[in-house]
Amino acid sequence: MRKLSFQVQVLSPVIVSSSAANVDLSSHSYIPGSAFRGILANHFDKLNDFAETLLFSGDVIFTPAYPLQEEVYYPMPFCMYEDRNQKESILYNLAKIGTLEDSGFKRKKGGFINSKGNVYFTQKEAYVKTAIDRASATALESNLFSYEAISPGQEFVFHVFLTDKVSDKLEETLVSLLEGDAYVGRSRSAEFGKVHIKKYIDSANQANFAGKDYIAYVLSPVVPKMQLPGSPIKVTGETLGLPEGHEITLAAIQMETVSHFNYYKQIRRDRTVQLLPRSVLRVSGEPPAEYIRAGSFAGEEGGILWVNPPFLQDETITVHSSSGDQDHKKWDFILQSYPKVKADRDFLQWLQSRRAESLPRHEYDKLLKEGMRIINAALLKADTLPTPSQWGQIRKAIEQAMDYQQIHAELFKENGFLRKGVQKAVWTQYVPVEGKEYLWEALHLAFSKMQPEQADFAAHKKLMLDLVNQLTKKAQEEKK
Repeated sequence: MRKLSFQVQVLSPVIVSSSAANVDLSSHSYIPGSAFRGILANHFDKLNDFAETLLFSGDVIFTPAYPLQEEVYYPMPFCMYEDRNQKESILYNLAKIGTLEDSGFKRKKGGFINSKGNVYFTQKEAYVKTAIDRASATALESNLFSYEAISPGQEFVFHVFLTDKVSDKLEETLVSLLEGDAYVGRSRSAEFGKVHIKKYIDSANQANFAGKDYIAYVLSPVVPKMQLPGSPIKVTGETLGLPEGHEITLAAIQMETVSHFNYYKQIRRDRTVQLLPRSVLRVSGEPPAEYIRAGSFAGEEGGILWVNPPFLQDETITVHSSSGDQDHKKWDFILQSYPKVKADRDFLQWLQSRRAESLPRHEYDKLLKEGMRIINAALLKADTLPTPSQWGQIRKAIEQAMDYQQIHAELFKENGFLRKGVQKAVWTQYVPVEGKEYLWEALHLAFSKMQPEQADFAAHKKLMLDLVNQLTKKAQEEKK
């Protein structure tokens, strides 16, 4: 079985959600492999019938795309636990240890891990869109949709596994169709989902094949084989298609029921149960290969087990660093830690003076976020707020600005939109009496006076947009 790796650069926000049961879409922290199979589906006119059959037979298997930093990060395994009472960031690998005698352990949830023990969280951002009344060509404020999307600028890596049935010529064709600009995820016609794909050389993660047993990490969803029609699904060496005599001695897994829909063939598959990525199995027997094609191949997805990945080699792992935005970390959550925020002019002056100091980038970001917390809390405690449409105008001004001077000109000049909009607001006890002008000062300070170098503007612009998105949601809730 051959492996191809591809690097994905996110050029515009990507929305990849598991469900669209309501108007609020919460994005995955990765890009599913089916998104890249869909790219090929757009080019089936360039493939013959035999190629189409291979693509839907399990002979071409796409893994999800996971974050790329200095190397590829993979979903935190279900076998990783941490001590509730331990301050140090140490992860305990249940697949190696076997059991944890103390009840004070909890499973490590969320994030991605690499071979060095570094943890990463995909950066996301929130968006609010409004429906358009086609008759009047105006926005419908009562029809607002909130989206959570993977932020642009990040990079991901996915793998494509090919069986021996796939010829070299077909492999070349697949590579040529995948490389270049493409669109993935939801709302592709509304400025979302643009990515650039190119080949990637994956050399950092090398498996260890020593020993008479091995750890199998679920890299892409695995559907266990059904032994008899209607019989319960069992996770065994036989149902996963492992070599004869290989038995599972420990399982840290999570399963879900799915019913895949093949859009190209307009066929919905029967409901099946699959092992989710980040599931881990300990198997008795000599490691057969670095990657194992596992499970049922009746559908087009197929499953891949990664044998002895480097981040599962040791009993304990020291987490050296954690970067990125933690999953589900929203402004709502931040505000819970500030139940009674008071305006602090000394604090704001301290933030303003930080320009004269030589601060590392991460400390600068932290200061700006602290300022945003105060601003957000002050706004959400206000008796009146701008309407969703007005916040949309504010967002548009920020999006189109190339630097802080442009933001100042659009929002804070004498007749600037934001200054006129907030001066009529009545503030609560958490803002000083003289604070009718406080909101203007606070926003002016955060958006304009705290000017980083031009190269850093895009990162801090994202913080401004996150704040405005949250305020738009609040305005929407108050309007209902």
